Amino acid sequence: MDNSLRIARAYDLLLGPFLRPVRRAVVATVRELPVTTIVDFCCGTGDQLEHLQRAGYDQTVGVDLAPEMLLQARRGTPPLRCSLQDATRTDLPTAGFDLGLVSLALHEKPRETAVAMLAELRRVVKPDGYLLLVDYCHDERTSILGRLGTTLAEFLAGGDHYRNFRAYLAADGLDGLTRELELVRERREWIARVESALGGFDAALSPTVPLIAPPIASVAPADGRDPAADALRDAEFFRVNALLLRNTSVVNMLDGCAISIPCQAPGELPAGLMIWQGTDRDDTVLNIALQAEAVLR
Repeated sequence: MDNSLRIARAYDLLLGPFLRPVRRAVVATVRELPVTTIVDFCCGTGDQLEHLQRAGYDQTVGVDLAPEMLLQARRGTPPLRCSLQDATRTDLPTAGFDLGLVSLALHEKPRETAVAMLAELRRVVKPDGYLLLVDYCHDERTSILGRLGTTLAEFLAGGDHYRNFRAYLAADGLDGLTRELELVRERREWIARVESALGGFDAALSPTVPLIAPPIASVAPADGRDPAADALRDAEFFRVNALLLRNTSVVNMLDGCAISIPCQAPGELPAGLMIWQGTDRDDTVLNIALQAEAVLR
């Protein structure tokens, strides 16, 4: 027998008894919801899917990146429907499920991966569907034994797993992730609105920065000799810095593309014209910049 498959079988044998209360609690929660179709991200050996299947939920799909885990998941009768995919970018249909589930998988992932997984899960779940997220929580309700037990288990997992677990707790666990997911959602909606507004245009024009370069002395670092003058320089630095970043930050937030070309008259201080558009419009922006540069020479 392949060693990786042995590990997958041992996973269920060793952890199954400890996770059984969690699996049953998930089923109990699902029973309270008007759902039929369910997707389980990072389904592993399919233990949670099996519990759901035994409870009568037969329209379930699992997603995982570990082939040996999925091989174990498919050995049941009937075999579970599982797919070898990256949970941050699946080929599952948009709004195809009533409920999306992630159980005890987010804490071990790097932050950006966990947020991307949740964003993808939200994509494949119907707008009026449900996300069910199950993971560790260390708060005032957690017993000392519970804290020690979970921390020891994650420590023994070692390496990146343990580092990600500690970072997950330090960033307020699931609450922190869901807050970040909400920001991701709001950003995507903003990008969609901006791209819709730009839809009738080849590109947009704006100053690269909305000011000319200030004297260095006005924004020089504090030297400690005059607290009042230092405070004024600090305030001026942050004002100027915010203006310098303002227009370019909009394009960055849009995941757009831009180019800046010089547009000042001879003898004047440098000034830039920014030509920009949304995602994947590089060729259009560069072609317009080439024509604009010829006119401005």
